[in-house]
Amino acid sequence: MPKNSLIFGFLLIALGLVAYFGSSISSQQETAATTEVQEQESASADSGKKRSAITGLIIPAAFGVLLVACGLVGMRESARKHAMHAAAMVGLLGAVATFGKGGYDLFKLMNGQDVNPRAMTFVFLMAILCSVFVGLCVKSFIDARKKREAEQTGDEAADVE
Repeated sequence: MPKNSLIFGFLLIALGLVAYFGSSISSQQETAATTEVQEQESASADSGKKRSAITGLIIPAAFGVLLVACGLVGMRESARKHAMHAAAMVGLLGAVATFGKGGYDLFKLMNGQDVNPRAMTFVFLMAILCSVFVGLCVKSFIDARKKREAEQTGDEAADVE
């Protein structure tokens, strides 16, 4: 499971980097500045776009860094259980938050409000990555419990004989 945590952590960091560096803020700035009024409006809008682009980097990358940290801590056998539970919690928080944000954006879109489709795509990509990670965590926890119970019943059977 620590390897999965590292893989999904690096995927989320990569998603944040693509969301940030793949954004076309400069092209939007060039086309929006045609008149003086538009220049003033675009100046205030540009600061909002920069903030949202940075948020696009920070949110997935922050969750990715947390997963990588949990994966690295989980490499030690003594701390694996706690680190993987922390990683599952990080993944669950990421999935819930992004599905909530994506659902809200989808609701706004269905009501005819303007929504950035590119940002919505990255929100849903993060939601899918986090959900798959949580699913793998749950499967791993179930398998670990079954293995532990099988070892205990094997020990009890050996004690009876």
